[in-house]
Amino acid sequence: MVRKKPNAYRTISEAAQQVGVPAHVLRFWESRFSQISPMKKGGGRRYYRPDDIALLSGIRALLYDDGLSIKKAQAELKAQGIGAITARGRDGVISDAPMEAEDEHALQASPLDVDANKVVPMAQDQVEELLDEHSKTQDRLNDTLQKLLAARSRLNETLQ
Repeated sequence: MVRKKPNAYRTISEAAQQVGVPAHVLRFWESRFSQISPMKKGGGRRYYRPDDIALLSGIRALLYDDGLSIKKAQAELKAQGIGAITARGRDGVISDAPMEAEDEHALQASPLDVDANKVVPMAQDQVEELLDEHSKTQDRLNDTLQKLLAARSRLNETLQ
């Protein structure tokens, strides 16, 4: 990676590398945390400021280190405030500096080298959130269908 000045903007791949997650995870978090707002240029390219990267690192700490679900991390971010989570993230930003051999080995560890006690509750929370969203969407669709059927009935009465 090309060395940049500390205050330089980062592309999504550079930000992902600094935060320690894949780029698609950053895109997903952006859809779940309204506080994440990278600068967007033509073609939808995202550019992250140093504060954006610190916030992302703070969110990563809430989700991965603390084992919180998305919903609980959102609540924690709201309770503590963006400044506190950003400050926490500044401590956890992965440096651009060359890695030591043992650090590089740690990053190449198997995806199965995770604490299952943290992952399983996170996965359960995420499944519950998805089911809740699905249920709400289904309710909205049913309400809309009922309104459409009622409108159709009124239209048929008018046309007769």
